[in-house]
Amino acid sequence: MDSITDTQLKDVIRNGKGAGMPKYADFTDHQVDALVRYIRSLSQSP
Repeated sequence: MDSITDTQLKDVIRNGKGAGMPKYADFTDHQVDALVRYIRSLSQSP
């Protein structure tokens, strides 16, 4: 997860990625930021 920037992650959330990740263009900036924080928290060591 460290190899992808927050900006790249936001782009994937908004625009999707292939057939496996649909786009979520209707999410607000606040929602996308919250998703990025959540995704980042999943990769942290306990």
